Amino acid sequence: MKRILFLMPLFSFAITFSQDKELLFAKYLYEKGFYDNASLQLQLMRRSCGEEQVDSLTYYSGLCMEKMWLSDSAISLYNVLEPENEYYDHSRFRLALIFASKKNYTGSLAVMDSLKLDNACNEDLRLYFADAFSLLSKKSASKHAFSCKGTFSGKLEEYSGTLALNKRRSPFMGGLLSALIPGLGRVYAGKPRLALSSFIPIATFGLQAWEGYRKQDGFKSARFWVFGSVATLFYIGNIYGSALSVKIVKQERYDIVENQVMLDLRLSLRDLYGRDW
Repeated sequence: MKRILFLMPLFSFAITFSQDKELLFAKYLYEKGFYDNASLQLQLMRRSCGEEQVDSLTYYSGLCMEKMWLSDSAISLYNVLEPENEYYDHSRFRLALIFASKKNYTGSLAVMDSLKLDNACNEDLRLYFADAFSLLSKKSASKHAFSCKGTFSGKLEEYSGTLALNKRRSPFMGGLLSALIPGLGRVYAGKPRLALSSFIPIATFGLQAWEGYRKQDGFKSARFWVFGSVATLFYIGNIYGSALSVKIVKQERYDIVENQVMLDLRLSLRDLYGRDW
């Protein structure tokens, strides 16, 4: 009996050492990009590990799911973590980013609002995340009050100004300008190179129609009706295309701002917490 009691600490140490080696192997797989294998390794470890390791393995499994674009699985794993867990705060930020990547800014804001942080740095980051998600949800708000301060606020004010300028672009105005002068709406949309490609066909067919009307039988001229019809089709298409170009360019500019904001959020999260694993 005494011999067994003597061997118990050695047995416990051997198990812990083995688990540490398995965790290092899972981390190695994760860093090399073998996320499915790392996830499988972590899953096997969760079946046999002690309660003190379950939460960390759950968090690491969530990271693997994110890398494999299995966002619903990552959300389920992150939601398992309790507030007293050391990975809880970090997982909340990552959970908010997942919702934001799905354009679910309401869900992201709800996660940030439910997160209570005592650390000042963490709280600043939480406010930054909440302000960023609020800005992206309003998409083109001309005025926005931010709760975060310092460099965080400065970045968001810059993005807010870009979105405010983007908001002023009107598809209706683009179509109207192209109705007045074909191609001008393309310039308004921010695509001046397309202006000539809109103007030249309309001008060419229009001149051909005018020549047919002037030199032949007026309205009875077949040349007038053929080229006039083609010019009219190009003219109407130019108006619609210019309005659509403004709409597309606005979405492209918003996407650029959104991607930059999301990148800034991820970098800020890494600056505070370090590497994910």
